[in-house]
Amino acid sequence: MNENLKRNLGMTVGDLRAALRSLPDNLPVHFAHDYGDHCHTTVAPPVQSVTRGAVAWSDYCSSPAVDEAGTAEDATAAVILEVSA
Repeated sequence: MNENLKRNLGMTVGDLRAALRSLPDNLPVHFAHDYGDHCHTTVAPPVQSVTRGAVAWSDYCSSPAVDEAGTAEDATAAVILEVSA
């Protein structure tokens, strides 16, 4: 596995389950991230779906990225939270 990817994997499904355990089932789920603008606005679009996929290190964006083509040699299985565009 790519060393950059190894350092940037984040939480596991077990960590997520533990974090959600005490929350009510009817809370909406959003994905917060930096919009990338000058003020670093944090936006939070709603999560539309949860799928199993794969991520691989992207030198282009210096971050893990979804391996949509399924061709990355160093891809690792991951849960993908998809947000509305």
